[in-house]
Amino acid sequence: MKKNAFTLIEILAAIVIMGILSTIIVTASIRKVNQARENSYKTLINSIELSAKNYVVDNENNLDDFLNNDWINISLQTLVDNKYLNNIKNPKTNKDLPLTDIVYVTRNYDGKIEATYDIEQDNKNKLTLSGAYNIYIKENSTYNDPGILLNDNLLNSGVTITGEVNTSIVKKYQITYQYNGKTLKRNIIIYSDNTADTPTIKTVTLTINEEGGTLKNNISGSYRVGKTLSIESPTKDNCIFEGWEITSSKNDYNLKNNILTIGSENITLKAKWKKLVIGVEITNNSTIINNGGTCKPGTIYVGDSFTLVAKPIPIDADEKEVKWSSSNESVATVDANGKVSIKNTGNATITAKISSVSSTCTISSQEKEEPDKPPSEGSCYGNPKPQVLGKWCWCDYTTTHDWVCE
Repeated sequence: MKKNAFTLIEILAAIVIMGILSTIIVTASIRKVNQARENSYKTLINSIELSAKNYVVDNENNLDDFLNNDWINISLQTLVDNKYLNNIKNPKTNKDLPLTDIVYVTRNYDGKIEATYDIEQDNKNKLTLSGAYNIYIKENSTYNDPGILLNDNLLNSGVTITGEVNTSIVKKYQITYQYNGKTLKRNIIIYSDNTADTPTIKTVTLTINEEGGTLKNNISGSYRVGKTLSIESPTKDNCIFEGWEITSSKNDYNLKNNILTIGSENITLKAKWKKLVIGVEITNNSTIINNGGTCKPGTIYVGDSFTLVAKPIPIDADEKEVKWSSSNESVATVDANGKVSIKNTGNATITAKISSVSSTCTISSQEKEEPDKPPSEGSCYGNPKPQVLGKWCWCDYTTTHDWVCE
């Protein structure tokens, strides 16, 4: 018998299956949306922390708290006002983050700068370190922990401190403070003048060598590890500054766009110069030719050849390649080695160019004169006047060039 319709059980089963499939699809979609929001959330936090680090690096010289204590709180308001940050919308709530939120920026004893942003922070209860983030204690000295602050007031109770400091052992220690679920850390560095285990010194020496150039402000001196400095470009007469040659036993410094971040070891900057050509000297057989003077003393004839030599002024200029040219090659040519060949009568200018500087000498050539032919035998030239009695004799200069007697 042919079946024409679904039974009630089949319809119910189909509805259940469709419901299950819809639930799976909706659940997967919600999971994807939540994952996308979580990714955006993490990206926003990373962006805020990076913006705070960049702000501190660029403005360290004006941030006294950071210079003195190796830590600082930077508000989102500061980052937005100074155009380090533009997106502050929380992807989970779709609302802007409070501009009063702060980013905690620290610099480790090795110069590394780190930033931490707590998106769930309590703006009414700000927890900060009392004193420096890195504390340097000489071996066998006394260490007194400065504690932490709540809204600028020293906390005397409710703080859990972990970590021990033994000033008799040269070592790097870390102290951790916990209060109401929040955590702060501090580095304690025990050092000794008489051991190789002494940790990185807070200051290193920067030496700037202009190599004969001039800096308006030579900032050679001692600086804290991780400090950023603006390095201006020096000037030098008849030279182009090509950058700095950097010498340091470690490569943990950074120099980019004239901003130097001090590394953990002494560093020397040595200026690199390109010496410019300011003139070209042309000589012919060791005789110096003034610019625009004649290329060769004396008369220049068709068929002559001679070699010119060109040198840069100053002689130690970096560019030395000479390019020769002739203004009129039908009169005179010059090859790559400075050899000049006179082809015809006329005028030409020979140019020697080094870099963008040139010098010239001139040529005015002529044909060599043929020597006078000796007079032919029997002519008037040089022969005695014939003795012809009764006749008058003269020399015919126009036709025969001989004596005519009548």
